[in-house]
Amino acid sequence: MRHSLLLTALLLAAVLLLAATQSRAQMQPPAPEAVAEKTLHDLSGRIALTPQETTALRPILTEAARKRQALVRAKLADRPNPRALLGLRDELRAQARETEARLAAVLPPEKMTVVRAYLEERRQEARARLAAARRGG
Repeated sequence: MRHSLLLTALLLAAVLLLAATQSRAQMQPPAPEAVAEKTLHDLSGRIALTPQETTALRPILTEAARKRQALVRAKLADRPNPRALLGLRDELRAQARETEARLAAVLPPEKMTVVRAYLEERRQEARARLAAARRGG
């Protein structure tokens, strides 16, 4: 009987450890390069990017993802308070404007119109995910 209880306790501890490990792994953001590649893939389904444009956009998008992740990590490292979250929002918006300006320097206006629409869709999706998380779903 004691061995059965000990075995059950060890099994429960192993399951909890496995769940915690998987939970932490799922919380890791994707690599900035992966974010840039997904964005390029999504954009190429909407507009015809030349090889030169793709080559120019990749480092801009990678750096933007890296900066965005660093901002979030820095602001959320400790227990975030409302003021820190507002500061994060403002910094993310400024970073998004900077990225958009860099993209506009590479792409012609008609392609930038499509890019802006795509970025706005992504922002709306992020807002929807955040609202769902706040509701607990």
